[in-house]
Amino acid sequence: MFLFHFTINETLTYEVDQIRVVFPTNLTDLAMVNDEDYCTLETCTPYGINAHRLLVRGHRISNVDGDVKLVADALQIKPLLVALILAIPVLLGLILFTYVSTSSFIQKRKVNFEEYDGLNYRMDGLHAQVVSAMGEDMKRI
Repeated sequence: MFLFHFTINETLTYEVDQIRVVFPTNLTDLAMVNDEDYCTLETCTPYGINAHRLLVRGHRISNVDGDVKLVADALQIKPLLVALILAIPVLLGLILFTYVSTSSFIQKRKVNFEEYDGLNYRMDGLHAQVVSAMGEDMKRI
């Protein structure tokens, strides 16, 4: 059932009796039928492709007394919940990327001082320099 509410405070009520999917060039289902009060709603389908037309036709029925309750067929999800569901994997990915990139940087900078055992070296922040017995720099590690 669908309702039309006009600005002149007139409400027309139609009950769906036909749903069709047609090509855009097929206009036969939009033709007027004598002595019938039909209303046809038209929209594009499938979503995002729009290669066909969805025609929903209804015949007029007497108006429903009282308030009409409209119920959505689709499940409604709160936007905050969607934002959290999307944000959590993104944050975990950023944390993992940061961990992997910094640990690989530290691994590259790590020096095995056992191979320089017996040599003189001096530390300068993150860098170490092997120094000869004469005090000359031999290798920066």
